Amino acid sequence: VPQLDEGDIALHAMRVPGTGIEQAVDLQKRLEQVIMQYPQVNTVFAKTGTAEVATDAMPPNVTDTFVMLKPIDEWPNPALSKAEFVEQLERDLQNVPGNNYEFTQPIQMRFNELISGVRADLGIKIYGD
Repeated sequence: VPQLDEGDIALHAMRVPGTGIEQAVDLQKRLEQVIMQYPQVNTVFAKTGTAEVATDAMPPNVTDTFVMLKPIDEWPNPALSKAEFVEQLERDLQNVPGNNYEFTQPIQMRFNELISGVRADLGIKIYGD
């Protein structure tokens, strides 16, 4: 099944469990500084942790980051595909310590969460002892 290109990127920045909110915010700022260096990026925003009563609760060590891209015709190299750009971004973000990443798209991320309760394309649930 072909994947719809939403035009933007969503990524989960996952940190060590127990990471405090102050440290998570500091790590997120570093992450966003790297992302904003790309001329293809229009803006970046994020949410770190949510209340346990929310429908999509997250601990403070998890951040949803939304990367809004410029139209491809405004990119320095319009021949670069979005997939190639994401690969390049993923390689560069590996240099930001303290984070593990999962790349997806904003609507796709929410859709996966609603269907399976898991933010990834594949989720494994184990029941029993």
